[in-house]
Amino acid sequence: MSRWQITADDAAQLVAREPRMAPLVQHFGLLERSCYDDSFTGLVAIVLSQQLSDRAFTTCWAKLDPVLYQEPQQLLAHLSQGRYLPCTQGKRHALQTIATAFGRGELSHEQLLKWSKEERRAQLLAIKGLGPWSCDMFDLLVARERDCLLLGDLGVRCGLKLTLGLELAALPGKERRTMEAQLRAQFSPVGSFATFYLWAAAAAGWSADLSSAANGSGKSRQACACQLRILEQVT
Repeated sequence: MSRWQITADDAAQLVAREPRMAPLVQHFGLLERSCYDDSFTGLVAIVLSQQLSDRAFTTCWAKLDPVLYQEPQQLLAHLSQGRYLPCTQGKRHALQTIATAFGRGELSHEQLLKWSKEERRAQLLAIKGLGPWSCDMFDLLVARERDCLLLGDLGVRCGLKLTLGLELAALPGKERRTMEAQLRAQFSPVGSFATFYLWAAAAAGWSADLSSAANGSGKSRQACACQLRILEQVT
């Protein structure tokens, strides 16, 4: 894994798109995020993290032998032998399909990054068990696309509610889709950085008190950074 560091220019562009993000940037500083350097590892992690809390995923990931998310043939052998994997049967099936595709050369890190975002999405959605959220997470944490606002992610929705007062789930379908389109346009082309800060806000339980303390003590910032590292384990 490697780190994706938000630059001062990235943060400035984000604030220019949405000034209400300024307190988050001021409070959390220039965030950095762990990203996957390999598509197979990233997809294994994304599948396992589906519908899990941060703590549950961290526990699940810690139980895995690293070879299982580094070598497709090793994961296939593990699954074919019916050996234990800390996940549901549906996730096992998705992992088997992914490992088979990588083992046969139907998918590769190079090919997935070579495809356009639309082509890659079509290939991934063809795998049962991978949906829009999984594709978005791949775009963000493997392909490192700069404009991924994960509006289907619970943490991002929580962050939007805490920072902008928007509760997407409470909106009727057509109104929600319109609002989502507006948000994507508003944060483009730096939607990924908005995602990072909204995750941080959700992890810290962002509030007016935290916003007003954006220039507060180092102790406060350290506590929030600790919470962010905990959230980061989900990816």
